[in-house]
Amino acid sequence: MPQLSDFEVVKVIGKGGFARVLEVRKRDTGLIYAMKVISKAFVVKKSKVPQILAEKRILARISHPFIVRLHSAFQSVSPAATGRSDIICS
Repeated sequence: MPQLSDFEVVKVIGKGGFARVLEVRKRDTGLIYAMKVISKAFVVKKSKVPQILAEKRILARISHPFIVRLHSAFQSVSPAATGRSDIICS
């Protein structure tokens, strides 16, 4: 299972209502990914859990040249790592 420490942030690609999208480099392979970092507290507070789970399920199953493929999804294990608990998709 990947961890947040497996990735190095290259730059911020965009920001939304409850998520940030980062360009990251996987430390062991050097491969570049887009990583969506979602505030778990916000998702729970705003009752967006079903929406996030649906997005994860769809991205994990779909294969299309114009849609980003989901490589992994995980939660940060330590709120101290980012100042909060996050759900991370790359």
